[in-house]
Amino acid sequence: MVLGGGVSHGIAHVGVLKVIERFHIPIDYIAATSSGGIVGAFYAAGMEIEKIEEIALKMNWHNLVRIHLFRKEMVTISGIEDMLKKYLGDKQFSDMKIPFAVAATCLKKADLCILNEGSVAKAVAAGCAFPGAFAPAKINSFLAADGGVIGYQVPVDVARKMGANFVIASDVVPVYPVEDIPMDPLHIFERAVNILMNKLSEDQTRRANILVQPAIGEEDLWHLDEHKARRMVSAGEIAAEKVLRKLARKY
Repeated sequence: MVLGGGVSHGIAHVGVLKVIERFHIPIDYIAATSSGGIVGAFYAAGMEIEKIEEIALKMNWHNLVRIHLFRKEMVTISGIEDMLKKYLGDKQFSDMKIPFAVAATCLKKADLCILNEGSVAKAVAAGCAFPGAFAPAKINSFLAADGGVIGYQVPVDVARKMGANFVIASDVVPVYPVEDIPMDPLHIFERAVNILMNKLSEDQTRRANILVQPAIGEEDLWHLDEHKARRMVSAGEIAAEKVLRKLARKY
């Protein structure tokens, strides 16, 4: 199972996983980046999907990420790390019930780094560190940032390196044409980043056996309330149900 990045759009992964369970599909590995890593860490640790949904619906993403774009004093990702430790404790990768890995970008080497040892909370937070919004994280020998920077917004190859031979990927930032875009800096930045990440990740999404792309559209990332969060979970369920029903008919 591959869970892609997408800030608060990562909530849609909860709906996808609910359908995965409904279809009784076993998950042997989870690879993720950015917000997909948050949902993935909870699930890999053995947390019930109902509990993950409860956390996701109550999570205040705006306060959690504390966006301050391109300021001289970069914002750390400690809020994400603290939140994960609150619910999981300081679990290590070796404690995970499902093998789990986080795709990140090593800024020093300009290459992919796969985080799969040590503290899960620290690794997931590092995979959320989008340049310009957050300070990169020093972890192991890497200066790590969001995996989408290096084209691993949906890290299918990481799952395959873990041993997976059949990959279901959940991509929560598919980009479609739109009629109107709110003309404020955050929305323009969000749209531009989504387009960039979508193009960079095309090679990875093509490598998935099954690709689920929830129809979230231009849902506001920055002022998320419980109603919007529920819509995202529902979008994940609808998209996964549609794709997996086709798969069930095929096999």
